[in-house]
Amino acid sequence: MKSFRVRYTAGFTPGPMTIWVHRRYGPGSACVVPGPGVGDAPALPGVVAGKGYALIEIEFDGVRFVFASLAELGVFREVLGRPLLPRPQGLDPARVRRYANSHWLSRLPAKAKPWRYRRRLVRYLDTIDASVRAAWQA
Repeated sequence: MKSFRVRYTAGFTPGPMTIWVHRRYGPGSACVVPGPGVGDAPALPGVVAGKGYALIEIEFDGVRFVFASLAELGVFREVLGRPLLPRPQGLDPARVRRYANSHWLSRLPAKAKPWRYRRRLVRYLDTIDASVRAAWQA
């Protein structure tokens, strides 16, 4: 089954990738609210007036993925679109040494790791990209 939706929450809800994509939110940071990005890291998304904080939920063949921002979804697509998955240490060597088992790539379900699954997932993400962006902006 394939589906996606953008839902809103009253408070900011981080996804599994939030601390790895948005540096200001991550381990060792006192920041727990959206704000400007740090260095090359994108800023956390802010509240949508009258709705709350947006979350992207995608279900693909029995596996559910949650993203707190479009930036997280972009990193996810880029990494999973590679024929060979990188080691978490290759993505963020300084922080992974300290938090290796909490990296989003190491927490990815085993069903989602084979190239065959990832290739189909990335194709699906490509087809829904415009719809997700439109729902995010709405």
